[in-house]
Amino acid sequence: MRKDQCRKAALSYFDRVIKGDIEGAMAMLADSATMWIPDRGTMTKPQIKELLSFARNNFKGAPNFKALGSTAEGGRVALECELGVDLKSGKRYENKYHVLFEFDGDKIKAIREYTDSAPARAAFGG
Repeated sequence: MRKDQCRKAALSYFDRVIKGDIEGAMAMLADSATMWIPDRGTMTKPQIKELLSFARNNFKGAPNFKALGSTAEGGRVALECELGVDLKSGKRYENKYHVLFEFDGDKIKAIREYTDSAPARAAFGG
């Protein structure tokens, strides 16, 4: 894929997650896709689905997601973004992210999410 297509695909992945279309987001991942995040390390595709479903099931309504900027080169896209959402527990979760997507053809083969893990621990436990 061209870098502009990769950028659109990365944003589409987030759009699906935000809207609660976890199956749609999973369809964008290669079967061997991995995701690395602080405090959890590298996860497989089934573990990614479990994490996204857990987070989405704790949201009270739709999150506020904003892409702040992106950089694309070859089959890699880096997105800077922020997310805020009220949780069913009554807590508020807000965080900023720098997420690197790597593509293999039209599928996402790897995601690396760099963020402050303290707000996630405070909001979701762990």
